[in-house]
Amino acid sequence: MTECEKETAFLLQSLAYDEGAVSQELKEEITQIHRDKRCLRRATWLMTFLMMLVLVGVAYAAVLIEYDPGAV
Repeated sequence: MTECEKETAFLLQSLAYDEGAVSQELKEEITQIHRDKRCLRRATWLMTFLMMLVLVGVAYAAVLIEYDPGAV
């Protein structure tokens, strides 16, 4: 667990003692930030996977496909 995660957990525990409107808004904002972070991480992994797939396709085209200039 990173330092930021520890501090966030502590903040959420502290906010649990207060049931006011401000603390509820803070809890919702923290939850939204966690969702956004998870979404960004997934998008990054997806883009990395797609980039690797493109690189494999380019390598295949560059190395394995036989080029015959007379066939064109």
